[in-house]
Order: sequence, then C-alpha cells, then structure tokens
Amino acid sequence: MKPDDEKSRPVVAPYPVKSERVRQALSWAEQDVEKLLEEFPEMSPSEQLELLPHVQADLRQELIVSSPYAAELVSRMPEEEVYITLKEIGLDHAGPLLSLLTPEQDRFLGDLELWKKNEFEAERLLEFVGRMRECSEDRLARWLEALDPELIAITLRRHGRVDKFDVFRDPVEASDEGPFIAQEGFYRFYPRKAELFPVFEPILRILFARDPQRYGAVMESAYADQTAEVEEEALKWRENRLAEKGFPPPEEAAWIYRPLSKTEFDRLVVQTPVELGQSQGAPAVRLPVLRLARDSLLFEALALSALSPEHERIQTELAVLANKVLAADGLELRDVDALWRSLGKVSGVLTIALQMLAGNDPKEAAGWLRRSWLHFLFRLGYGQVDRLARRARKLLPSVRFRWADRYHYLPDPPLEETLLGLARPRPVLAGFAPAGELGQTREFQSMDDLRSAEDRLVLAETLCAFFSNGLGLPPDRIKEICIQEGHGDRLDTVRWSQVLCTLWARRIGAGASDFLPLLPGQVRRFLEAAFEPRREPDSVRRLRPEALGEILSWCDQRLADTQEPARSLARNWIDQAVAKLVEELGGLSQEAPIDGRFLTCLCVKTVP
Repeated sequence: MKPDDEKSRPVVAPYPVKSERVRQALSWAEQDVEKLLEEFPEMSPSEQLELLPHVQADLRQELIVSSPYAAELVSRMPEEEVYITLKEIGLDHAGPLLSLLTPEQDRFLGDLELWKKNEFEAERLLEFVGRMRECSEDRLARWLEALDPELIAITLRRHGRVDKFDVFRDPVEASDEGPFIAQEGFYRFYPRKAELFPVFEPILRILFARDPQRYGAVMESAYADQTAEVEEEALKWRENRLAEKGFPPPEEAAWIYRPLSKTEFDRLVVQTPVELGQSQGAPAVRLPVLRLARDSLLFEALALSALSPEHERIQTELAVLANKVLAADGLELRDVDALWRSLGKVSGVLTIALQMLAGNDPKEAAGWLRRSWLHFLFRLGYGQVDRLARRARKLLPSVRFRWADRYHYLPDPPLEETLLGLARPRPVLAGFAPAGELGQTREFQSMDDLRSAEDRLVLAETLCAFFSNGLGLPPDRIKEICIQEGHGDRLDTVRWSQVLCTLWARRIGAGASDFLPLLPGQVRRFLEAAFEPRREPDSVRRLRPEALGEILSWCDQRLADTQEPARSLARNWIDQAVAKLVEELGGLSQEAPIDGRFLTCLCVKTVP
C-alpha cells in the first residue's frame, strides 16, 4: 500500500448504492481505509464492483490488487472507467492495474494515448513498451497483440529502416550498413540510434515468437508501404472503434449542438417509449455520474433514479454525451481534465433543460431522465443558450467600430465580456467573476446563469438603441467625432459611460448638447457647477443633488418608451456610470491642472 500520512481518504461522493455491505464499506473508506482493505477481499465480486467507482483512483487500484477476483473485476469495468483510473493515478504509478487490462481495454488505451488529435505518436508507443515490459515480458506480448499492426510498422519506419535479405547483394557491402536486428534472417531492422536496440529487440522477438505470419506482415509493411497510407489505415480503425465508444469525429459530433425548441423536443419525446429501460451489452460507465456537482438538479434527479432499471442506460448516455462534447469542441481525447470540463458543460446544459421542464422539482426531473434520451435534453438546454448567442452575434456589429487591426467595443466591462462570451462559437458565461478578476469564463450551469446573461444582453440592446437611435451616436459617428476633435489617440479607451458623462459635462460646463471631447477648462467649469465645494481641505467633493437630478431626468426622458425590465437595467447602468464619475472627479485638486490622460470617466482632449 502507498504510504499515506492520513488514516483515511475520502470517497468521491455519497450516492445511493444497492448493497448494505457496500454502504458499510463506504463508511470505512471515509473513516478507516485499513479496515476497508482488510474487508474488501471478503466481499463478493458484484459488491466489489459496485464499490470501486465511489473511491479515489489510487485507493481503487489498491482494492483491485487486493481482491482475489482482480482480473475479473478489471474485465467487468468499462474501458473508459479503467482509462480514467489509470490517468488519475498517473501511468507511471499504475503498473499493477496496467498488468490486468484486457485486449479491448488495451486497444482503448492505445487509441487515446498513442495519438495526438489525428497524428500517431510513435514515441508514445515506445514509452508504453517500457511500461509494459516493467510489468512482465508476457504483459508486453499481450499488449503488442492488441495493437494494430500498422502502428508497429509506422514505428519501425520512423525509428529505423527495414531491409530484406538479397541473395544478389554482395555480403561485404551488406556488412557496411551497420548493426541490425533479425529474427529469421530474411528481414533486418536497422535502428537509427544504438540506444534503440534494447527497445526494439523484445518487440521483434515477441512478434516473431507469438505469430510469425503477423511478424512478416508488419516487417513487409515497414519495408514496402508508404507511411502516410499505413497511418491513414490505422486512423480509420481507430476512428471506428472510438465512434463505438461515443467519440465520433468532430464534424460528426457537432450535431449535438443542433438546438431543439420546446415544440421539437415534445414531438421527439412522444415518439420514444414511455420507459426507455436499461442499457444492453457493455457495463455502464459510472464515474461521470459521481463527478457531477452535488448541488445541481441533475445530480439530485440521478440520485433519485439510482436504483431504477433505467439508471445504467442514463449513466452510459451521460458518459457518451461528455465524450461527444469533448470531440465536438476539438479537445484532446486523452486529456482527462478536458473530459471533466466537458462533463461540467453537459451537466449545466442538462440542468437547464430539466429546470425548463420540471422547475426545481427533483422527482419530476428524475421522471424526465427516465423517459427521454439525454441527447434530446441536451439539445433542448443548449437551445436556450443558443437563443441568447444568436442575439449577441446580431448585436455585436452595432456596438463596435474598427480601430487599427481590431474591433473596439463601446459597452463597458463587464458588459463587453458577457457579449463576447455569448458570441463565441461555443457560448460561455463571461463577465461575472468577482471584482478584480477579469477574463474568467465558465460554462452555463443553470437557468439563473441564463437569466443573468439575458439581463446583460437586454441592457446592451437597450443602450445600443439609446445611443445610436436616441442620441444619434452610433459607434462610427463616435469614432469620427473623436478623430476630428483630436481624441483619436485615445479611441481605445472610449466607452458608452464616457460618452454619456461627456454629454452631461458639456451641457453643464459648456452649455452645449452635442457630443465633443472636452477641453480641460470645460471640465473645470463642470466641476465647479456640478460639485459642492470641499467641506475640508482634504475631503472629497460631493455631487450637487440638482446636477444629479438633471442628468437622471434627461436620461429618463429618452428612456420613456423603453419597457421593463430594460428601463430598470438601463437606469441602474446610468447610476453606476455617474457613481464612477463622482468617485474619480470628487477627489481632484481644485488647484492642479486637469490632465485628460488620467481621466477614464470623460473624453478629454490632451492639450499640448
């Protein structure tokens, strides 16, 4: 057993289990791991298998190795569950579990670990040769048998050269070609580097000893075939196997993002059986369910369904959904962290769908899980996100202008972040990080997230109409005025709040109603007219109530035809813009000159 300073390690999560003995074992996992390791071998194989997903990966490996049914347990675990366990332990520390894998699990491991996107990595294959040989030479032989022969042929080509014995070649000339590895004297492999001899020698020896015909086919392919053609053939075999496990090619997986309306969803659900029943064939992948957020409606609904006949089908479909999102988003399939992020997205979108259908009632949500396919629920939930995304993409051209080699957006942060997050090809929730933490994004997790994003979107639409239509200041007009008035060097700082406060300051400081960047003297007059005198030398100046009333009344008149909640959202935004101005200008010295370079609440010309 690995050394551990603590007496216990936590279970992954509390979740309903069928067996009372498993429930007892879970309490030991939390309180007394030594007791669990002592009692685990006495449990039945079914009880052991039920317990394993509930404990951490390193303890899971210890329990498997301690069981008299170790090989049977591993063979009954889904390939993906075994793979996740290996990755969470770390492949360099997972020798005991690696030694127990079945040929199907070996192939799944190779399909993920030996490829980066669609490129085969021969170096990774050699790394696994070392790992398997550390287990035993017999384990290496079983792993080589599970590999596609095309991958071995490509590895030989990339790390050396295969040649054939030629009766017409001069033996003296042949001896000058360097050392080689040969098993039957006909094919010769010349490694590029001397240190590769001990790596390839057991590979070729085992291939020849186990299956001379397969050995000949591999060597002939490495000798005669084009590498690109062999790799394309290997990729086809890999894609077919991964598609069966829920990892289709990205272009095929992308259909999961086709949104469903409520009407379309209802029609599809009517066409499916009332109770979909349990999955058939391969065992359910259980780990994803145990990684869901415990406070989500989805987790509560799954927990209520845990002992139902449909639960295995739901578990498997949840895992397949996460795999499809992983593939559709173009993420690395062997990155387990990316898989958990994809699962988080699936969880959030499914929660949105369930909240649409069942409110926040876990029992009703559990009923929807049992009688509808999860991919229909996902598309329904994603349809709600997509609805906001389409509005954001339509709005963006109306709130920006071209500047240099990019676009500049007039909405103030975090409104800009929210719009850009929604407008992504895969929309995310942005602009809701704690104060001072910019640039953070996350997936939508609930209807509350949708409502928050929609409020921001409604605000942006309202302000766009307010400035472009109500004030005659669309983005390109603001850009044009700033350039004409010598404010072009600071265009990248201009925001809607700046434009509004500049309009207000010109009304008070210059007696004009049009938008133009201010002169320092006009800012000084605005300060004197709109702010009360300092009560003490070091005190902050306060805004005169009548000045505040004037700007709010002026804005209210232009928002008179705006409906709720847009009107309240816009009024709150105006309050924040004014508060920012008061905070920035209230502390300015009455004697010091106004320097527009250090003012962010107003558009001020820089005077030489």
